[in-house]
Amino acid sequence: MVNITAVRLFECLLILIFISGCMKDASRTPPAGDYTDSAYFRAEGTGQSESEARNQAVAEMSRIFESSVFSDTYDRASEIIDSSGSGTYRGRVESNIRVISAVKLKGVRIDRTWFDREKSNYHAVAVLDRNQAADEWQDGIEAIDHRIAAEMRTADTMKSKFMKLLAYMKTVDLWVEREVLVSRLRVIGFPDPVAGTYDIKEAFYMIPRLKAGIRIYLDISGEYAGRIESKLAESLNTSGFILNENRDNADVLITGDLEVLPVELNNPGWAFARASVALTLNDTATNATLGEVSESARAGHLNYEEAVHKAVNKVAAEVIESIVGKLTE
Repeated sequence: MVNITAVRLFECLLILIFISGCMKDASRTPPAGDYTDSAYFRAEGTGQSESEARNQAVAEMSRIFESSVFSDTYDRASEIIDSSGSGTYRGRVESNIRVISAVKLKGVRIDRTWFDREKSNYHAVAVLDRNQAADEWQDGIEAIDHRIAAEMRTADTMKSKFMKLLAYMKTVDLWVEREVLVSRLRVIGFPDPVAGTYDIKEAFYMIPRLKAGIRIYLDISGEYAGRIESKLAESLNTSGFILNENRDNADVLITGDLEVLPVELNNPGWAFARASVALTLNDTATNATLGEVSESARAGHLNYEEAVHKAVNKVAAEVIESIVGKLTE
């Protein structure tokens, strides 16, 4: 007779061997599917959970693109900026490159995940279809090229210096968007697309020269208006614009009022003031309103005049940010 106890022990041993083998296999990296290196761009991430590993894999792919794309695009933009004398525009271009290059990649998906028992963490591989991404980015580049060409044709026909400036600034913004896509193509191993029919150096060249030729006239009424006018004039000069003392020869009029009034609050020993500003920007060549700015700020102090001073300074900072934004965006 067969010893039943021995048989059961043998069966248990086989089960243990099987389980051990499965556990060992589970710790290995599973083979990749159809995501070959030639067709897919890859990035790996790790984490204490499967979801964390997945997120890290996608984040790592984004980091690779963002870093490479920013440096590559910035280098090409710097060459044009240096040769065109538009150094004051460098900050805006750099900021735009950072924002656009950080835009989330589309089409990224997880190839596979696995658990590494030796390191006690999860791994994930994110993949991006090179051909699919290239088709999308090349279509985007072509569409942007058409928009740039249209903006530059429009700029050539404008009589308003300020409107012409805005058109060229829009052109440069579009070009930065285009070059980010070109850099992405380079990252995944595709050649640069055919250059557009326009000369982007013209836009870079024209921006500082148009700014230097746009004369701005400030006319803000009110007892403390001089404080805002001086601060605003300084900021506009820093941004590349010039102030004009003759209203009739100005290209842009900035007019409005500053009103300062005491504020009654139940706070003994303290005085409060509120400064309110309402301004309008007009283009003299077209009689078009470029925008309106309305800001208000309150401040307190033991002395009323000091409260007024603080309130005016606070509202001046808000006005400057709004005005410069409208003239440069």
